[in-house]
Amino acid sequence: VSVTVNLTPAPTAAALTFCQTGTVAELTATGTALKWYAAETGGTELAATTVLATATYYASQTLNSCESPRVAVSVTVITVDAPMALATQDFTEGQTLADLEITGNTIVWFADEAMNTELPVTTVLVDNTTYYAVQANGDCYSEAVVITVNEVMDTPSFGLTGLKYYPNPAKDILYISSQEIFSVVTIYNNLGQEIKTVNANNNKAQINISGLASGIYIVNVTSGGNTANFKIIKSE
Repeated sequence: VSVTVNLTPAPTAAALTFCQTGTVAELTATGTALKWYAAETGGTELAATTVLATATYYASQTLNSCESPRVAVSVTVITVDAPMALATQDFTEGQTLADLEITGNTIVWFADEAMNTELPVTTVLVDNTTYYAVQANGDCYSEAVVITVNEVMDTPSFGLTGLKYYPNPAKDILYISSQEIFSVVTIYNNLGQEIKTVNANNNKAQINISGLASGIYIVNVTSGGNTANFKIIKSE
């Protein structure tokens, strides 16, 4: 009786990192007829369309109809949220990307939707131009926020002397103060819809915004016949 014992070695592999998402079909190892599993032994082969999570996966190879032991592969999936910003913003002559209102960490700017041309924050804004901003975590980028800019005349805003507001972003309470008495504070969403109105009749106000959904809002402060507008970000 002739007996042949085929010993199939495990494939070789290194740790893998994916940005935002990935599937089993994108896993890589060095071997032949690779199969991927969620456990070191037992279980069923993972489908190629299985969405990856940050976890350990296991790969085997098959040679001469013999499947090898499995090698562990550490997989990290890095998710990055998009920054928050108004889709249309005004600027005055000479302002740069650094002057645009955007909330996020490690913002990277691009001139095109395909994100082929990166722009420094010192880039001078051009009227009726669209810019693309992402939030970065190492080599991983979020989806882009699209911002179109419009040039406006550099004129004094309004007659509310010493107007201050904080914090921004704000979570629960927005504080507003001025050297002048202001009568009404109105909050609009970025579609121009009125969300909240507060009668102040004071030079200080505490506006409870805890009930608002996270996002960007425009605050209108009225003092006599004058008004002032500013943008805030409501955080979670």
